[in-house]
Amino acid sequence: MEQLTQQKADEISRGSARTYDVVTSGRDQASDIPRQFYCPIYKEVMKDPYVAADGFSYERQGIERWLQTGHETSPMTNLKLENKILTPNGTLKLLIKDWYRERSVPHPNP
Repeated sequence: MEQLTQQKADEISRGSARTYDVVTSGRDQASDIPRQFYCPIYKEVMKDPYVAADGFSYERQGIERWLQTGHETSPMTNLKLENKILTPNGTLKLLIKDWYRERSVPHPNP
């Protein structure tokens, strides 16, 4: 999984990842996992969600890599970000963990 995550991060830094697409790839279309649980960059269920200045949540490593590679725009809207401050989204993190626990389903990103 780590190699796949690194590959996606490399795509982002090259500018070849289409991060603003609707989050559908990398998951079972029949799944009832809420789409808000998926990182718009990695297209995987988040384990460490952070909120960027655009108000969207991203996997911490994904959004940090996005910003470190010189991007100044939102991966979701492509509009310029007001700042590069990232804030942990503890509520979303707990919601994701609770959703999996309530269904006795192992979290894909423990």
